[in-house]
This record gives sequence, structure tokens and C-alpha cells, in this order.
Amino acid sequence: MLALLKKLLAHSADCYWIFDLHKQELVYASDTLLTLYGLSKEDLRKNPNFRAKYTIEEERSIFLFEEVILNKNRTWEATYKIKQNGTGKIKQIHEQRYFLDDEKRYIASIIKELSLKKEYKKILAATQNIYRHLFEHNPLPAWVYDIKTLQFLFVNQAACQKYGYSREEFAQMTIKDIRPKEEIEKLEKRLKAIKKGHYNSDTKWIHQLKNGEKIWVKLNSYGFDYQGKSVEMVVIHDITDSVKAAAEIQHYTRQLDTIFESITDGFFALDKNWNFIRVNKEFEKILNRKRENLIGRNLWIEFADAVDSDFYIYYHKAMQTQETQHFTTLHNYEGRGIWFSVSVYPSEKGLAIYFRDVSKQKQNEIRIYEQNRQLREIAKISSHSVRRPVASILGLMQIFDKENIENPFNLEIIDHLQTVTEELDAVIHQIVSMSYEVNEEGMGYWSEEQTQKMKSSIKSIESNAAAKNNQKK
Repeated sequence: MLALLKKLLAHSADCYWIFDLHKQELVYASDTLLTLYGLSKEDLRKNPNFRAKYTIEEERSIFLFEEVILNKNRTWEATYKIKQNGTGKIKQIHEQRYFLDDEKRYIASIIKELSLKKEYKKILAATQNIYRHLFEHNPLPAWVYDIKTLQFLFVNQAACQKYGYSREEFAQMTIKDIRPKEEIEKLEKRLKAIKKGHYNSDTKWIHQLKNGEKIWVKLNSYGFDYQGKSVEMVVIHDITDSVKAAAEIQHYTRQLDTIFESITDGFFALDKNWNFIRVNKEFEKILNRKRENLIGRNLWIEFADAVDSDFYIYYHKAMQTQETQHFTTLHNYEGRGIWFSVSVYPSEKGLAIYFRDVSKQKQNEIRIYEQNRQLREIAKISSHSVRRPVASILGLMQIFDKENIENPFNLEIIDHLQTVTEELDAVIHQIVSMSYEVNEEGMGYWSEEQTQKMKSSIKSIESNAAAKNNQKK
């Protein structure tokens, strides 16, 4: 029976093949089938399941229930597309499968190639309608123009509304007519770079509306051939508001830059990942680092010695709590002990940090503290050490016999005055010495004039005592 069937099928224009389910092998394949798929008999022998392989991927699901339907109805049919081996051509076919025997051992398939021409025409027409609808009803202005003449060929309603021209007016215009004079040279350069079959995107152009208003736009375009002409379809995005906003931001940024560069504090800003995003010139001056070597780099890598410091603690605290931090710390930087006064201002984007080198202020504080200590010591000496010899001098002067200068007792008094005066001189020298130390630290509590007056007073007391002693002798 199979031999007879093969002879009959050999003269048919349709494609046939028979498959033996028991042996799982192809029993027969017509030459028309081989031609349709672009395969040889050896190809079929090696790959009896050729149907799924050469069916286009998106239509392979039609085979999922083939076996179930065959066993139930003894027949199965479907229309689908295949890709011809070698050429890659897409062909549409209609296949009908059925059992040849009651034992369901042999399956026969009849395949007819369908014409795609009418279907393609329908699809093409439908696609053209879809694209025409998308073009016309696109909320963004769009047009197609002739690359050679620059004439507008098609414009959509959004373009008419945006630019203020009617379709008839656009038809009499070129793409140069919607640009200010200063943009024409830029346009001519761009026209030379247009590539057909490629999407082109230009970020900033200036267009001019019918009322004279100028707007900033971004273009997305695609060059292609249309009815023998090289054309380009362009979609317009009005970015005027964005450009104005960016210009405003840039203006404020320049103002901020001026402020940051003019302040006497060092300033820097960090992002959430601890990377530098801004550094001012005072920062560069204090820390001897250039901003171009820091921007985009990590703080803790560039200043690794700060990891085990108050900076690390307070910066992390500010980042975590989103609370402002103020602190003063002594830090050994490049071999120098520097006092830093730091203010840390957190935000969702990172930290803004202001700092000053307050080493001189701190040194002055320490100096003042030390000077105050010395002055307290001077006051102590003055109140105790000076008071005793002064009291002795006053006491001796009270018992000095002013009526009888030659009284022998006066000589003893003068001797005592000499001793007490020398003691007072030593105390005054100590005070003067300590006052010099204070003065050397920058505090002039004892002037040179005051010191000379004090020395003159001491010499006067000594001279008077010596004169009286000589008179007695």
C-alpha cells in the first residue's frame, strides 16, 4: 500500500511526507517538500522533527496540542510560517495531518504553500494606517522634510499648534524658516552628517515660532527614502523650561561658587559615599591639597590619617543623625599640630563642612592661661614678700631719731634698713623677672619705663641709707 501511495504522491504538486511512529523514522518525503524547506533527504533523515526547527519561533506553540488532537480526531491542521533553509525566506503554509491506518502507526502530512502577497499587502496597508495615525496624533510636534530641498513634506497637528503655522504655510516653507539666522550655519553642518537608516539625536537647538518667540528644542530623527526622495522624519521635544531652569541653576551655582571662594573658612562638600563634590580655595590653602586631585575621590582614602580622629566620629554622627555638629580638635597634619574648629551640616545628599585653623587663637588661650598663672604668682609675691620688708622699713623709720641724727642708735637702724632694703630689692628683681617672662609671651604688664622707675627707687633708698651711715661715722 505504501509503495502505491508513494507513486501517486510523486506526481502531486503539493508537498507530502509520511512518518512511521513505531520506528520513529521518515518513510517518505516528496521532492516538493524538500524544495519548500530547502533541505536534502539526508537532512530529513538526520532531523525527522524538522517542522519545529524551521517554523518561525513565535508560531511554534501550534504544535503543543497536535498529538492530543490527532489521537482524538484522527486529523490535525494548521496554518503557520516557516523559514526556508539557506535563503532565510519566510513562507506561509497550510498543513493537514492524519492517520493512514487504524493502528495509528503511519501519519501522513499534506502541505500547501500559500501566497503571502495579498497578506503582506493587507499588513502593509494596516501598518501604514497605524503609522499615519501615530504621526498625526502624536502629542509632540513632528514633520517629514526633503533632505535635498529642505521643504516640509508632512507636518502633524501638534507642529501646527506649537509653531503657529497652518499646514498650507508649512508646505511653502523649509526647515531654515523656523530657525533664527544664528542657527543656520549649525544646521548646514548637521545636514551633512545625516545618515539614512540611522536614528539621530540632537540635544539643543533654537527654533523660532511664527510670533517671533524663540524656544529651545531637542530633536529625534530618522533618515529614510520615500518615493525616490531622501527624507528625514523629526520629532520635536520643547526643552525651553528645562534650559531656563538649568541656566537659573547655573546662575545660582556661580553665585554659590563666588561665596564659597570668598569666605575665609575652608569649605568642602561630600556625597553620601564620602566622595568630594566641592572644595574651595581656602581648603586648598589650609590643607595644601588641590581640588582637581580630590573631586570624585573618597575622603577617608585621601585623608587616611583622619580615620582614627574626631573628624571620623563627628562626620559619621552627622551623617547618621542628620544633626549639625560643631567641634574643635587638635590634629597632627603633615607633621604640624593644628587646631581645627569645624562645623558639619548634614543633608539627604551628604555633608557640607566648614573649618578654620584656630591654632593661633588656641595658642593665645594657652598663653593667656599661663600669663594669668604667672600674674597670680606675682600678686602672691607682691602681697606677701613685698609687704614684710616694707613693713620693716616703716617700723624702723618710726624709731629713727630724727631730732638727733648722730644718735648711735640710728646707725643700727640704718644697718637694719640696709638689710631690709636688700631683701626688698631681691623681691623686686624677682617680680621684674617674672614680668619680663609675661612680657615675652606678648603681655606687657610691666613696661620698660615702669621697670626703670622701680630700679631708681631701690637705688635711692640704698643711697640715703649709705649717706646717713657715713654721717654717723
